[in-house]
Amino acid sequence: MLSTEQKDQKPQVYMPSPATYFKPIEQLVIRRSKEHQFIAPDGTRGRQLANLPEGNMSCYEQDPGIISHAQLHRVVSEVWQITHGVGEIWLKLPNGQELTSTVLPGVSIAIPAGTAFQFKNLSETEVFKFTVVTMPPWPGAHVVEYIKGPWDANIEKPDNSLNNHIESPAYFNQKMN
Repeated sequence: MLSTEQKDQKPQVYMPSPATYFKPIEQLVIRRSKEHQFIAPDGTRGRQLANLPEGNMSCYEQDPGIISHAQLHRVVSEVWQITHGVGEIWLKLPNGQELTSTVLPGVSIAIPAGTAFQFKNLSETEVFKFTVVTMPPWPGAHVVEYIKGPWDANIEKPDNSLNNHIESPAYFNQKMN
């Protein structure tokens, strides 16, 4: 039971300092590039959408029939929203629980830090598209650990030294100015 004093307390809400946001304010509205800007460590093409100190958002595309590289991210969590196509995702929690699921537009996926995952485009004709929010912002490919997943990847593994530069928040802040 909560005491009367605890019931009367207002919930604590995290509010970052206004100084942590972009200046000028126009940098808060991002015009999405039509071309991909980077190759993610799993081999998927990506474009940066927006960036804040607490997280960033990107959209990704995977060609028909492509299977990503299985991996886990040591320090970032992700939330995905499927926007186009039909895919399949495999998730394995640190405690060993596993799930394989077909994903369609409108499906959201939560991938906590330390969770292994791999995905594939089930279509032979349509591009698989999804939007990802990463928290905290993507620090670079050094947080990726490649692992053995349920499927053999059929896409080239990108050069991680390039991804460490291209995917860093500082790079995107510079590119968006």
